Amino acid sequence: MTGFKFSEDVENVRCMIEWWRNSKFRPTGAVPFYERHLERLGNRSHPRVLVLGVTPELRMLALRKGCEVTAVDISMVMLNAMSEFMDYDGLDKTRETVIHGDWLSVPLEKQGYDLAMGDGFLNCLDNLRDYETLLARLRDLLKPDGYVSARISNLPDTWKPMNMLEILEDYGNSRTGNPHPGCFDLQLSLRLALSADSYSEQSGRWSWRKVIGKLKRLEEEGRISKEAFAPLLDYFCNMPQFWTIRERTMPRRHVLEGCLRRDFDVVERVNMEGGAANMYLLKPLAKKF
Repeated sequence: MTGFKFSEDVENVRCMIEWWRNSKFRPTGAVPFYERHLERLGNRSHPRVLVLGVTPELRMLALRKGCEVTAVDISMVMLNAMSEFMDYDGLDKTRETVIHGDWLSVPLEKQGYDLAMGDGFLNCLDNLRDYETLLARLRDLLKPDGYVSARISNLPDTWKPMNMLEILEDYGNSRTGNPHPGCFDLQLSLRLALSADSYSEQSGRWSWRKVIGKLKRLEEEGRISKEAFAPLLDYFCNMPQFWTIRERTMPRRHVLEGCLRRDFDVVERVNMEGGAANMYLLKPLAKKF
């Protein structure tokens, strides 16, 4: 595990706290699904939940349901920043264990968990081989009657790449009659992330750094109006640096579900965010001997 670089990482923590406070990427709209999936644990005695990441909404939700929670994240910045959003009022904090570690290798009890939860956790991996490795590991960590509850971003199979300028013009013309949106829009940001300027179809990778760099160049070249796109530019440019440099993955849906079905049955899939994400409930396949 890496140590905490005090001067550099404290600034990243501060930036992450400020950015996350009003982030459009928080799982607000997905919380009712996570809550409903938690209710499937019913009257199990001492249910145990594994949270992939340290998303405060998921941790507090599981604690409110009386679960024992283990949350794992590889980033010390996220561990420290997200602690600012935890409200333990009325909750038993002793039922939560937070671990700094890699999901792929951190020591965890096999068949020890009733539910694994993670908001966009697969998209945080930087290659599709790790999807298969992590999903196989989750199958081993879950009890035979356990579940995975997750929001996962994916590309619709009908998606066709466009460059950023085309996306911005299409977005503006379809909503305002001109190619200049006047506010930040989550769906637009995802379209930009998956533009031909940022996304690699072969690897399924993209990064916010590429999006930000291209937007800045378009603005400097006078091809988009700084004033008209100020909310969009401000939002991206105020992202914490450590958040923007990481490459992320977002495969087409049939590729994603091919990975999921190696180890899980898809019990439920609900389309979200205009097809850019789905809420999944997964059940581990019985092991073959």
